[in-house]
Amino acid sequence: MFPSNPMVWHNFSEHKNMREPFRIQVIVLGMLFVSLSNSSYAQKKKQEVDFKSISEVLAAGSARELMAFVNKTVELNINGEEASYSKPQAEGVLKNFFTDNPPTSFQISHKGASSSGLPYAIGQYNYNGGKYRVWIRFRLINQRYLIHGMSFIKE
Repeated sequence: MFPSNPMVWHNFSEHKNMREPFRIQVIVLGMLFVSLSNSSYAQKKKQEVDFKSISEVLAAGSARELMAFVNKTVELNINGEEASYSKPQAEGVLKNFFTDNPPTSFQISHKGASSSGLPYAIGQYNYNGGKYRVWIRFRLINQRYLIHGMSFIKE
């Protein structure tokens, strides 16, 4: 079954110096593959903030449509009156705000991220009686950025 001549068996340990570069290449390629696959997986899973759609919804003054971008609880600050609301409560509060201050336009003037990497936006909400500075803060919930805080401060 096995050859009786020990010379037939090749001892690969004799060629240690020849195996080392191959081993390093395999390790490097493996690490590269894992890092690329992990980063592309994370990019596919984590969605970016849809600033354009949020701007359009705010410009239209649609509380109902805005709820598609809001977390199940949200902190609202309207001219210094700050509270935490459930999604249905927030829809009512924002509907009243939009009814009292019908928008003429909304534009995001600045986008950024906090030191912990959470995105935010600052914009200007215009209505016939003036304008509001708007701060929108996001949190990553189930691989999707949702609004967790909004402030409307009259200028």
